[in-house]
This record gives sequence, C-alpha cells and structure tokens, in this order.
Amino acid sequence: MCTTVEYLQRLLNVTSEERMVFGDGYNDIELMSCGTYSFTVRNAVQEINDAANYMTRSNEEDAVLRQLFISYLYSKGKEQVKI
Repeated sequence: MCTTVEYLQRLLNVTSEERMVFGDGYNDIELMSCGTYSFTVRNAVQEINDAANYMTRSNEEDAVLRQLFISYLYSKGKEQVKI
C-alpha cells in the first residue's frame, strides 16, 4: 500500500513531510503507517483509531475536507482557525 502512496507523492510533487493519510475502516490499517500525518475520523473503527496519529471530526462532518483546509491554512501561518 505504501508503494502506491509513494508513487502518488512523486507524481504530485509532495514531500514525505507533507504526506497525509485518512482512514475509517479495517482496509485502512496499513495505510495509517504510510503517512507522516495519519488521521482517523471520529466514527472510525477502534483499530484505525489506535493506528492513527490524529483524530478529526466524523466523516458526516466533512472531516477530510475540513482537515485539509485547516492544514493548508496552518501552513500559511493562520494557526487560529475555527471551522
């Protein structure tokens, strides 16, 4: 699985320090080890919660989109963001 993530990283010119992965189900357990920043959504299965570095909102609250937006703003120096 990490081979695919690394391929996409090269294709999109993303550094490993910028790599983020998101998961919510059993099929994402291996994926959690592929990202510098691994996120689980609040309503994920417990095994994913245990494997991820961070937890964000539920997928019913547009968790991935919100986290990407927050991370983008943070990278631009806007650290006090509430969404």
